[in-house]
Amino acid sequence: SVGSSDVVAVISPSGGAGVSLIAANLGLVLAMEAQKGTVLVDLDLKSGSTHEHLGMAQSTDGGIAALAAADQMRDPEAITQMLKRPTYSALAVLPTTQRMDLRCGATGAQLDDLVSTLRSDFDHVVVDCGKGVFESTLRVIAHADRVLLVSDLAIPSIHRARNMLRFLTSNGVPIARIQLVVNHRRQPSPADSLSPEEISRLLNFIPIAAEIPYSPEVIPSSLGTAQPLVISAPTSH
Repeated sequence: SVGSSDVVAVISPSGGAGVSLIAANLGLVLAMEAQKGTVLVDLDLKSGSTHEHLGMAQSTDGGIAALAAADQMRDPEAITQMLKRPTYSALAVLPTTQRMDLRCGATGAQLDDLVSTLRSDFDHVVVDCGKGVFESTLRVIAHADRVLLVSDLAIPSIHRARNMLRFLTSNGVPIARIQLVVNHRRQPSPADSLSPEEISRLLNFIPIAAEIPYSPEVIPSSLGTAQPLVISAPTSH
């Protein structure tokens, strides 16, 4: 379980690894038990898709980028006005935007202020950091209480995950805070895949927090019906 007032950053070195899927469903689960609430922050400032996994409409009012442009990252009232909620959950969502006039305007210091403000107002802050690490997101990741590194079992993916692990630890992220989430997003092949145990060994034995099973029907169905996995398939394994 995740402790009170924790910040959890979800990240991957590769696109399509399932970061938004995992962040969205983790946020929904934590929202079920939170007293002060849970907020999901979409920091994939270029191509955020968290709203798709929650069955929500795309934000048109600017989201994080608008807060950054107005220098309101430490303004709880302004942040609250930007929060969205799915109709079926108490989860608060701070979306990114697809407005070209506002995209990618947040600095690392501003995002630091944003997460600090949210930490004081919510039990749990789940941050979808998207693909790769940028200056704007590195500070958030460095200050997170837990970093979930998402990868599949393919050997090239593990090499990229190992490189990201080295980069994070060399930039001040304690390895004790990093955990692996193995996403079986394709049918495993012994010829080009590794076991979860082999992956953990190659990644300095960081613990495996969770495994997402290979589900060729469940996940596409979840996206097609705009229903998160914890609702459309709560007992899937």
